[in-house]
Amino acid sequence: MIDFKLSKEELFEKYNTSDDGLNEREAKRRLADFGLNEIGDSQKKSYVKEYFKQYMHFFAILLEVAALLAIIADYYAPNTGNDILGYAIFMAVIINATFSFWQEYKADKAMEALLKLMPIRVRVWRESKLKSIDSKWLVLGDIIILEEGDKIAADAVILKNRALYINTASVNGESRPSRREEKADAALYRAIDARNMVFAGTSVASGSATALVVATGYATEFGKIATLTKSVKKTLTPMQKEVIKITNILTVIALGMGTAFFILGIFSNQTLLTTTIFAISLIVANIPEGLLPTITLSLSLAGQRMAARNALIKNLDSVQTLGSATVICTDKTGTLTRNEMTLREIRLAGGEHITVSGEGYETEGKFTFANTNESSEKRLYELLLAGTLNSRAVIEEDAFFGDSTELALVCAAKKNSISIDGYEKIDEIPFSSERKMMSSVYTNSAKEILFAKGAVEVLFEKCSFYLDGNNEEQPFDDVLKKQMLDYSRMKHIVF
Repeated sequence: MIDFKLSKEELFEKYNTSDDGLNEREAKRRLADFGLNEIGDSQKKSYVKEYFKQYMHFFAILLEVAALLAIIADYYAPNTGNDILGYAIFMAVIINATFSFWQEYKADKAMEALLKLMPIRVRVWRESKLKSIDSKWLVLGDIIILEEGDKIAADAVILKNRALYINTASVNGESRPSRREEKADAALYRAIDARNMVFAGTSVASGSATALVVATGYATEFGKIATLTKSVKKTLTPMQKEVIKITNILTVIALGMGTAFFILGIFSNQTLLTTTIFAISLIVANIPEGLLPTITLSLSLAGQRMAARNALIKNLDSVQTLGSATVICTDKTGTLTRNEMTLREIRLAGGEHITVSGEGYETEGKFTFANTNESSEKRLYELLLAGTLNSRAVIEEDAFFGDSTELALVCAAKKNSISIDGYEKIDEIPFSSERKMMSSVYTNSAKEILFAKGAVEVLFEKCSFYLDGNNEEQPFDDVLKKQMLDYSRMKHIVF
């Protein structure tokens, strides 16, 4: 039976798991059976092999043959300078190969360092505890928790769903987020069509869910795509094609002239040795030994200039390929960062402007007030309380769970020592692109309180009153709404 057509109980029976998740011993056993949950070449790159590859392309071979011919010519006709020419050509080839290899080696190491800065962590139930683990340790039967902004690390069937939308562009090309359900809908045979499944390589656009892992590594839909890409043949870059073309032309010219003068030497009654030496010298002279290092140096300088602008070039030939592009179509969705947001400024409706210190998700920082009054601290406390209660993010000693925006709010609340004791959540409406807000209902001292956060313009439409500088309710009219809305758009400040 296909996994996405099974009920929750049938899935638990098939994968021998439960709502409490697997125990660590069983997880290790399955990891040994099915392997790591990762897609990539398990074999490490041999840098010795990569270095010697630099001597094997056509132009380098042409120069090496020319150098060898120069040394042979010097052997039969010493003191003519052919030996110096041969050694110079060999040295040029060695310097070029070393320089090219070093550039690519540095790019590889920079990429490895970059990947280490961006580990993919997943939240999983193991032995009735919610744990944060590296995605490569996921196994079949794991129960994972998905929140807004999370990267999905394995194919899984949804068990519980709260308005979950995922970005599936990497597996099916759909540009818009796709809504997920707890039923497979009309899917018959293909997992990719099932509405109750999430897939490795995609991400959570909004909502949350609990899901059971049914495929990892190359068994995932994304892994199958990666497997197909292995059969794609590597093509030459425009630069490589041009170098091969000019090398062929130069080879034909050099060999043609060498052959022609060799024949002329024979007919001019020169000795065979003299004619051969002259032909070899002519062939070597027609080889532009300075062209290869010139090309490499030019590409390297261009690569360094791009690196200064934070563009990492892994292969020098790619510099010229990029230079051949006349139109670049791009969709800017963000910046390469640590995926951390920090709450910097707050403005209360009473006119107070508050700045917050501290970097990243550090829970230590100070709140500096401008235009403060007696009720400022109290109203700030209530604002941060609303932010942390109306959030699914969690900050622990060595782990962060949740969306980066919510983590910034929770972090600011911890800086102000906000306590949520006495509040019990009874309902929640997750954020969606339609509502543009999230709502949570709590009980405290037998009272039900609704907390909401979201787009300022949406919240303002639902507000009738606000707390002024004296902590008193005042009508929130359209004029004041427009003033605050314009200010928020200009300053990007949290109200």
